[in-house]
Amino acid sequence: MAWITRKALHREIVLMRHPQSLPAHAVRARNLDPMVYFANATIEQAYWNHANVAPGLTSILDVDSTPGANDPFASAKAGFAQAEAQVAQQAIQAGATDNGSNAVLQAYHDDLVAPFCMVAARGFFGNF
Repeated sequence: MAWITRKALHREIVLMRHPQSLPAHAVRARNLDPMVYFANATIEQAYWNHANVAPGLTSILDVDSTPGANDPFASAKAGFAQAEAQVAQQAIQAGATDNGSNAVLQAYHDDLVAPFCMVAARGFFGNF
């Protein structure tokens, strides 16, 4: 186990010294995620930007943002919005009085966002 730890540490040191050797890396997050805070994604992206990593090797995705023109993640964002609305609607039909926001919050990380993040990551890594 110590060998694996040293090997992982060595890889991190190499990436810090030679960021151009960084493999493509996608940062997937949601602005309102109750389990993984979006600030983590922005901090990681800032780190890679300051490490002078070549443009296009990293990407950050906020799945609850509005898709823009030529947005490579537009389908993931649209699909997520539709799934989120469906969970909220089902909760309202079951008697929720909070517009379904608690149901969305409870289902968010594991059930709602995961499939869309995986599809977005697959699409991003498919470019390399």
